[in-house]
Amino acid sequence: MTIQLSPRAQAVRSAGTDRPTKAMIAGVAHHMAEQVMTSLEVEEKVRASSPNLNFELKPGTIERLTGVHERRVARLDQNTSDFAAAAARKVLHDTGTDPADIDLLIFSSSCHDISEPATVHIVQALLGTNANVFDLKNACNSFLSAIHVAEAFLAAGTYKNVLICTGECPTRAIRWEVEGEAQWRSSFPGYTVGDGGAAMLLRPATDERGIWFTHFGADSEKWPVMMVPGGGSRHGHDMDKLYFEGDGGALRRAVEEIGARVMPEAFIASGVTFDDFDAVCIHQVSVAGLDIAIEFSGIGPERWMRSVPQFGNISSVTLPLQLDTAIQQGTVGAGSNVLMIGLAAGVSMGVMMVTL
Repeated sequence: MTIQLSPRAQAVRSAGTDRPTKAMIAGVAHHMAEQVMTSLEVEEKVRASSPNLNFELKPGTIERLTGVHERRVARLDQNTSDFAAAAARKVLHDTGTDPADIDLLIFSSSCHDISEPATVHIVQALLGTNANVFDLKNACNSFLSAIHVAEAFLAAGTYKNVLICTGECPTRAIRWEVEGEAQWRSSFPGYTVGDGGAAMLLRPATDERGIWFTHFGADSEKWPVMMVPGGGSRHGHDMDKLYFEGDGGALRRAVEEIGARVMPEAFIASGVTFDDFDAVCIHQVSVAGLDIAIEFSGIGPERWMRSVPQFGNISSVTLPLQLDTAIQQGTVGAGSNVLMIGLAAGVSMGVMMVTL
């Protein structure tokens, strides 16, 4: 089948920035938790759960500071594997792929069902695939990092059908009972998160479509600015460490610093600009941060996918959800150029350029 490239994709190719593609996106899907919880309801629950609250938590604070109006919250009987498997089933159905044809399955998330074994085994048992499997973890950049790894495997000819899936239940790490304003502030990132899952099928490229540029960077000295410290060897049995802790301002500054380095490097190396893309998918934690990125880009907001007001910070689900939404809305289609920008605690940043 011959694919007609979008005008922007044609311009990129004719400008001499054509690059051979080794892996293409065959399908993408998302599956979100059904329950909707508004930011006002989050604040109300914090007040109701905090008998020793010693400051006035004004209604509307979360939405005023972040632009997050609502988020999805998983039921107690739903796990990360359930969301990942549900999204994966959609991809398999939409692409007409037999589960038996998947030869690599990656679970790429900041959340997991259990410490051991890898959550991907639970997902595989739910899907009925019989593939090689592993988990990949890199906070909110987990999914983008998994695409990067899958691309290398496909380029090497190791696998032919790579299924990447993620499930996120970060609302389980929300601190509902706070003792004061300081604890409210340090726990604040948790009040913006939401639950759901996504999946993507990648195959070897057969034409001009596919991933044609990637660039990643990290500033790992900034890892303490945002974390859930419990669950590992440092605080394995400390129940008080199982909640979000961080400095939102410090994280924002760290992301801005790494963005000021990685984005110019990506554009210089690729020879393109924001204007060469039909849509931009970017990880989002606040509307203010998204608006700053839009202003910096110099292109109209209609090309930027906006998910944070409706879903909040959905970690690794953000980029595949935005891409799936853009496709479903008709914003992009076969032959369109899409820019994906990943941002994550740690801190890390990833830039990926793809022709659908």
